[in-house]
Amino acid sequence: MSKMHFSKINSFLFIGFVTLFIMLASCKKAVENKLIGKWTVVNVNDINSSYTEQWEFTKEQKVYISVIGSPTDTGQYITNVKLGKKYVEIADCNLESNNHKWRIMKLTKKDMHLIIETDHGLTFKEFVKAP
Repeated sequence: MSKMHFSKINSFLFIGFVTLFIMLASCKKAVENKLIGKWTVVNVNDINSSYTEQWEFTKEQKVYISVIGSPTDTGQYITNVKLGKKYVEIADCNLESNNHKWRIMKLTKKDMHLIIETDHGLTFKEFVKAP
């Protein structure tokens, strides 16, 4: 094969990797943009429950997790997209149970579903965007 042929192959590979990188970066940004705001946990076991849990994600990558009657837990978050799967990783919260890498199963402007697998099994949280 000639040098010209290898040069063309290298150019195509380079353009392909750049395009893939841009697509993944834009997907991550889209996830972050939808995530930002206040989310209220839906108690799927008792829809009439007075228990209220709210998560707020900020542009500064801070997360505030509050339950009525308890102090607010504060931490950091990052979003990741790997092989088409979306994640939000929460760290530095006082409550260790909040520090996890959650898989984002659904994320729209109005709804969010998160899931984690722990030693105790699966934990699923359903959210609606707070007004």
